[in-house]
Amino acid sequence: MKITRAWLMELNACNGGMEWFDDQKITEINAVDLVKKLFQAEKYSYVNWLLGRVLTEAQFRRYFAFMLQVYLKLFQNKYPKAETFPAYINAVIVYVKEPTQENKDRAYLADRAYLVYRAYLVDRADRADLVDRADRAYRAYLAD
Repeated sequence: MKITRAWLMELNACNGGMEWFDDQKITEINAVDLVKKLFQAEKYSYVNWLLGRVLTEAQFRRYFAFMLQVYLKLFQNKYPKAETFPAYINAVIVYVKEPTQENKDRAYLADRAYLVYRAYLVDRADRADLVDRADRAYRAYLAD
């Protein structure tokens, strides 16, 4: 597939992407070559945007599932004790690979569980912040 400025405009590419494309002095380029150039320039969000428009739905699902798996590995390396988020991502990966109603329902339930867990963490952080502020205020009171 050939990518041109007119094609990018027709698909409402963002201003930054259009400027980058213009700066490259490209009139027409193969999609694969453009993806390579974007990677070299570390324009990863542009790569995702482009792939979402040039890949078939089946190809994009495979790409999306792969990217979720990469993200999950990075997340698990950084937060090895986390359990809820990986379960959510795994449910989404299963749904993306095989979009049945049953898998959609599982992904939805995993999403709800993750949101409840996040709310719990936010509540815990709020309580810790309140305790910290009260402790500082008490120490300030004692110092007077």
